[in-house]
Amino acid sequence: MLKAYLATVPDASYDEAAAMQAAFMRENFEQYVALEAQEEKLASLGRLLTRATVRENAKLIEQSAQSQGLGEQERAFEKASQKLLRLEAQQ
Repeated sequence: MLKAYLATVPDASYDEAAAMQAAFMRENFEQYVALEAQEEKLASLGRLLTRATVRENAKLIEQSAQSQGLGEQERAFEKASQKLLRLEAQQ
């Protein structure tokens, strides 16, 4: 890159070109560091979202199990009520 710049700008000194190249490299490095930080932030948010999703799914499964348990209790209560009604009718 340095040679290309010196070839296109004949009156440029080597020091000017070296300074420009150093500035360019510094800018690229800063962009790279910023990009890495963004990627880490996104990965962290992804992990948080995954954990929250797992927690919500666990809650839904637990609620489903509880509602099934309530349904079984209701059926048992209805059977017991019907038996009591039959016993009362027999007496």
